[in-house]
Amino acid sequence: MSDLTLRKIRNTQLSKVVGKLHSGSLSSKEMHRALEIGLILMNSEVATIREFGYRIILKVSIENKYYVPLFDIATHEGYIPVAALLIRQGKVRNETNLVFTLTEAYFANFRYNDTFQTEEQGALFEEFQKRSDETLAVVAPTSYGKSQLIEEAARQNRHNLAIIVPSKALITQTRRRVAEAIAEQVQKQRIIIHHDMAISDTDPLIAVVTQERFLRLCQKHSNLTFGTIIVDEAHNLLAGDKRARLLASTLIISRIRNPSVAVKYLTPFLVSSDSLNLVVEQAQIHEIVIDEKLKSELYYVTDLRTDGITRLYDQYLNDFFPVAKKSPKTVVQLLHEYKTEKNIVYLNKPLAIEKLAVELAATEPALRESDLDHLLKEIGDFVHPSYRLLRCLHHGVAYHHGSVPDTVRSYIEDYFRSAKGNQWIITNSTLLEGVNIPASSLFVLDPRKGNRKLTLAQFRNLVGRVNRFSDIFHPEHGDIAKLMPPVHLIGCEYSRKDLNLEKYIKEVAKVDAALKDSIDNPLLKLVDIDAPSIGIKRNEDFTFIENIEPDAKIRPDRNLAQTEFGRLCFIHNVYEFDILGVEHHLSRIVDERRQDNALILDAADLMTFIEKIFISNIADDEDDREIASLTRLRNAPARKFYAMFFDWRINQVNYRRMVGNFFAYWKKLIEDPTEVAQVFVGKWGDIAREGHVANYVNLREKTEYELINLAIVRIKEEQDFIDNKLIKFLEILNDLSLVSADLYNKVKYGTTNSDQIILIQCGLSHITANVLVTSYKRFLLFTDDGGARIDSQIMSEFSRRNETGIIRAEVQWSGMLT
Repeated sequence: MSDLTLRKIRNTQLSKVVGKLHSGSLSSKEMHRALEIGLILMNSEVATIREFGYRIILKVSIENKYYVPLFDIATHEGYIPVAALLIRQGKVRNETNLVFTLTEAYFANFRYNDTFQTEEQGALFEEFQKRSDETLAVVAPTSYGKSQLIEEAARQNRHNLAIIVPSKALITQTRRRVAEAIAEQVQKQRIIIHHDMAISDTDPLIAVVTQERFLRLCQKHSNLTFGTIIVDEAHNLLAGDKRARLLASTLIISRIRNPSVAVKYLTPFLVSSDSLNLVVEQAQIHEIVIDEKLKSELYYVTDLRTDGITRLYDQYLNDFFPVAKKSPKTVVQLLHEYKTEKNIVYLNKPLAIEKLAVELAATEPALRESDLDHLLKEIGDFVHPSYRLLRCLHHGVAYHHGSVPDTVRSYIEDYFRSAKGNQWIITNSTLLEGVNIPASSLFVLDPRKGNRKLTLAQFRNLVGRVNRFSDIFHPEHGDIAKLMPPVHLIGCEYSRKDLNLEKYIKEVAKVDAALKDSIDNPLLKLVDIDAPSIGIKRNEDFTFIENIEPDAKIRPDRNLAQTEFGRLCFIHNVYEFDILGVEHHLSRIVDERRQDNALILDAADLMTFIEKIFISNIADDEDDREIASLTRLRNAPARKFYAMFFDWRINQVNYRRMVGNFFAYWKKLIEDPTEVAQVFVGKWGDIAREGHVANYVNLREKTEYELINLAIVRIKEEQDFIDNKLIKFLEILNDLSLVSADLYNKVKYGTTNSDQIILIQCGLSHITANVLVTSYKRFLLFTDDGGARIDSQIMSEFSRRNETGIIRAEVQWSGMLT
């Protein structure tokens, strides 16, 4: 069989057998014949052909409910979780003969807590531990136990461990798992998630941070080094965006400080570890690759814009098989036709996400659950009773995107995991960032992230989040059938008009499609240095690193800032203007204000000085949304608007009051006949006032309900803008001693209370920190090193006082309970 290839198989009559298998029309004799074919293919030396054989056996076993061949194959191939689940659920006879007893005894070697590992997973863990001091690239499918590797690294930490996650949403989730992993250890370890948290000079440190926070941590502590750095979702390093370049910069700085640092790159997709090599000299990257594929997806393609026929795409035969003559006419009907227990619907744009959520909710019955009623009331009290999300949740439909308030988004994720009645969650690329949401089906309506189609790696990463191993092999409700998760690609009104479904599914799902590492990061060795702007960006990044790390010797002629102002701009990652070109001029302006002892005391003065020092030096670039979002602050009304936002922070205005303030302001515009009443709302717009992008709405054309929901999403986006774009300017001015201490703390933390500030630095929201300090202080344990823990008895007190679920959920998932 050494000369057998998938191409040859595709030219045989096997497609007829597979087509009948997928349609459920095989006779008993044909079933046995299919099993024989599967066993023959599993003897191939080609990995994809063996996978195809396993797929046939798996499908026949599920369809025929005869699992002996699957058990034998799983045992032989080391798919221990599969064989163990079949035994536990009685799908194969638990005979008392010696062979069966020995088999079960062998399985015991792969038990991990309440589950089993495959042989390759076991080998992965063993290799990971053996190479604890080496730089590794671990390439393993989603849900293959990378979280357990992080936990093991935390338990073995002796000289500072950094875990770099791709989003703030993952910090709390990872911190909690790490805290549980080291809870029983005798040696104390300090977990930090924010660069402003105090660190210990004696105890090992575990930092669970994004690359932005990791950089600030290194900047704040110039002598801080790490023995191990874990980069989660490490394929993000290959991109050419600012966050990928920043991640590469932090790794280079870490290696300059400690040349023997062991970096562990964790990723579900990577062709070669060479793609991760940084431009500076570093240790050899050893690869640990998991090739086995226990799951075998069922891809369904339905284009409601054409014939509406549902076809199954077989990724091994690269062929389509009709499974339904005619699908329902609407996308909502199609979703109902193929829905399972828990369903993820993927869209690209938040506006489309909320629109479909409303349509889908209108077809679902209202849920009658006391827990849901409680959740709806609390979110209504926290955000607004007219929040669109509440109507959707009431009918079992949740949605999840970047403009949902962070606290609410975490609450929704927790509810979706546990609630039986909630069947739907509609989301976008936030799901690609490692957020774990249980689901048994995936529907992709718009396979894009931003303006680009999901790449092969991104698509498979998304698919891998359906039917995670923890669900498939759950001790109580595991299900072998979940090894073949249904994935639907649907063409409809939410899809791009030029999307060719059949062409796209072949590009991203075909098993022998060419998977390549697209390297765009200028700080990686294998990037095409001759590509447009790569050389310029590399020099920009070198200048940044050299100004952050004085000991960096990357180039013989370094461009270093000559002023305190210039150095602080590099430290706080200001990239919007030429720091070296303007530092002397701006330093003189700063010195003049210092000489006058004119501290910035209020929000209006803060915004005025931010514009004078920073914004006025940013070159106009209407094609760059980030730059355009800052240059608009040259306009006095825009500065007044953000000064108002700062004042809301200073006065601890809650979310619901902010919604009310927004709505009242817009009502004034509507009622004033001299006002145009067109306002900028970004991606929520339906009017193109400047250029061809619809970024505006006419307030007079919106109902009160629509205005309230516009206010909700815009407040979240403006808060993100302040945190991601403006706070760094505040930090620089504070480091220059130009801002009063009270104003700095109130703008950054919303309070001057030191206990609340510590809790916020530990990851709690302003609201939760305020509630805990005000009403539950006796349960708070503040440590000498500037940290904080929470007595777990607080959860009983929450119940006794009937505390809100949002507060309870945030504390429970904080990783701070002791």
